[in-house]
Amino acid sequence: KPSEKVEVPQLVGLTKDQAEAALASVGLKGNATEANEADEGQVFEQGTDAGKEVEKGTTISYKSPAVLTPPPSPI
Repeated sequence: KPSEKVEVPQLVGLTKDQAEAALASVGLKGNATEANEADEGQVFEQGTDAGKEVEKGTTISYKSPAVLTPPPSPI
């Protein structure tokens, strides 16, 4: 039987959690690469263009900023 195709969602501009949820909702998997050169908390690049049709279950790579731990506040 032909494999089921789904449309890749737009991930750029979402938080990592939102991106994972968007992918899961259409049956795709996410593979986040953390990078530091990004706006706080938002995905800034995805490996497969939004709107492209891929097989369900495909892993979509994307880049999200590393989660920075705030420095402890001085006492």
